[in-house]
Amino acid sequence: MVASLSLVGCCIEEQILGGFKPKALCIGVGGGALLGFLRAQLGFEVVGIEADKEVLWVARRYFGLLGNESIRVIIGDAIDVIEKFIYHSNGVHEGENGSYLNDGSDDNNKFDANKVDLDSSDATNGTGAPPLEFIRKQVLLAAKSVLCDFGILAINVISPNRSFYEKLIYEFREVFHELYEIDVGNEENFVVVATM
Repeated sequence: MVASLSLVGCCIEEQILGGFKPKALCIGVGGGALLGFLRAQLGFEVVGIEADKEVLWVARRYFGLLGNESIRVIIGDAIDVIEKFIYHSNGVHEGENGSYLNDGSDDNNKFDANKVDLDSSDATNGTGAPPLEFIRKQVLLAAKSVLCDFGILAINVISPNRSFYEKLIYEFREVFHELYEIDVGNEENFVVVATM
């Protein structure tokens, strides 16, 4: 997921040199390692979205995920939260800690990188990532609309079958300019990176 940033490294570097922190939206918090790395090692301002309060509790208790002004977490459905970023840019969405994530400016709702690490367990197909509902064109358009002009969307993919993979690639090609694939090397998952 971090390697995908190499596609926009020059743009992010320019932003940092201009005095602005790059911003990342992490959809799926898990243990919080990606959020912490982006914040501590790369200086990103990070917003995480996690649907499960227990997962967030475990991330804080056992993996050291700390919330502060540079890492904010929203508890809720990822698709709903992304749509709220688009349609409610006037500060109506509240973060977990009570602070508003939106200040009324469109720029506050734009991210340099969207990192998606969501999985789905289905009794008929087994584990897959991302959930089918996330690769609908409407959702991908929403995820694209919260990206900066040079932004990227990196998504962890575990394909339960060939038709899932083909549908995912088809939907991404309908929405994004270019696609790249990073083979993680474990013969199970890979990262698809979509650019503006």
